[in-house]
Amino acid sequence: MNQDELVKRITEEIRGALRMMPPETVHEIILQMVNYHGFGKYRFSKEISGAMSRYQGDVQAELIRVNGDLSHEVHYHEKSRAYVACLGVEESLPNPIRATALIYDGVYCHSGSVFDIPPGMVHGFTVKRGGILYFLSVQTPPIVGGGHDDYHRI
Repeated sequence: MNQDELVKRITEEIRGALRMMPPETVHEIILQMVNYHGFGKYRFSKEISGAMSRYQGDVQAELIRVNGDLSHEVHYHEKSRAYVACLGVEESLPNPIRATALIYDGVYCHSGSVFDIPPGMVHGFTVKRGGILYFLSVQTPPIVGGGHDDYHRI
């Protein structure tokens, strides 16, 4: 299995795990989010995905929340690739509302939208007033970790 297939498999395994969790557990995860450049962020442990725990390279999976205008946080990752899947009610989260991926002149996000963001691709996510977006981001190598932060704001 190549790296692209593996990242997609990890994404689907974590989405499946979220779908199996009671809504209260998902809510507890949301309460543990920390602020990162205006995004809410929760890092999953490797135990949530068999493929992630078996992967020999560096991989990281995070639940991300966007609940405000983050159009000023357009950025790129020099070395990290991110595979992003927008989440919704199937994962006990609200469906995206007034949410946009700032890729290719803007793409509206809906539950099930996926974005493959290679190193160097300028991107961002934002919501308009009253909007919300939750997405799963699986990254290799991790954007943050080991004393480095591969987040380069434009």
